[in-house]
Amino acid sequence: MTIEAHRRVVVEYIRAIMLKRISFKNAEERKEGAERMIKEAEQFRFLFKKLAAVSICFG
Repeated sequence: MTIEAHRRVVVEYIRAIMLKRISFKNAEERKEGAERMIKEAEQFRFLFKKLAAVSICFG
């Protein structure tokens, strides 16, 4: 995966987050929202590592 493709995925994800005006009613909702973003970040990290490995194998 090229650096440009990686950057584009990240930018589009952040743009989508910023467009949603999420409001939390309490600390528990904020915590759940933060945990969801952390989980999604881990999924992106896994995806990018996997794609990078495939890219190296196939040049």
